Amino acid sequence: MKNNIFAILTGLMLMFSFAGVYAYDADTPYTVTVNYIVGQDTSFTVALAGAETTIDFNPADLNAKEVEPDSQDDGGSTPMLTITNAGNVALDFTRGLNASNPAWVVLSMNNANTVDWTQIVNDTFVAGDTSVAAAGTSEWYFWANFTAADSGTTVRTLQINSTAS
Repeated sequence: MKNNIFAILTGLMLMFSFAGVYAYDADTPYTVTVNYIVGQDTSFTVALAGAETTIDFNPADLNAKEVEPDSQDDGGSTPMLTITNAGNVALDFTRGLNASNPAWVVLSMNNANTVDWTQIVNDTFVAGDTSVAAAGTSEWYFWANFTAADSGTTVRTLQINSTAS
């Protein structure tokens, strides 16, 4: 009797283990879901104008206005830096400095080659450009106004961040 119960249970287990096996044919084709899972790449590159490795402002005097950085030429449409979206999604860029500017300088940035004093660059991170398509570029121009500037070299670090649009 024990052997009969064991044989019946074994038979049932084998029967249920093959329940998922099914023969497909011309009238009943096999189908399965295919997923394409592509991660977001928010990488970008930055090229400075000319052979520059830093953004240098050299005012003619301590009270110079609308000073462009070395190698930028807004009249000739040469931006100080060009960002290229190297990722696979549209990107939004933010920009800011690692510390506030000295009181004697105001720094402006624009994506067009015209001065825009509403786009001040300081230690607050704000939009630099939005919805830059994959493989697209964003051009950034800068200007500085100096008022009774201190002589010497004052250093700030510009940081550019990217996020998917």
